[in-house]
Amino acid sequence: MLPRVSQVIKQTRARDFRGETRSEGKVLSLFEPATEVIRKGKAAKPNEFGKMVKLQEAENQIVTTMRSTTSDPTT
Repeated sequence: MLPRVSQVIKQTRARDFRGETRSEGKVLSLFEPATEVIRKGKAAKPNEFGKMVKLQEAENQIVTTMRSTTSDPTT
């Protein structure tokens, strides 16, 4: 956990003091390191955070397929 906290401190300093908003390996969540930015293009919520999950359902809401993607499939 300490290496992630150190990375967040570095990111915060770079953003606040140098105006750098893009960084390689950006930490988005201390508790979920695999969290990704999901850009949907909505005006009210342009960015969301988490993982994209694809669900396919058959009749009567039976889930037939579930898959967690590693990146935003819309890009």
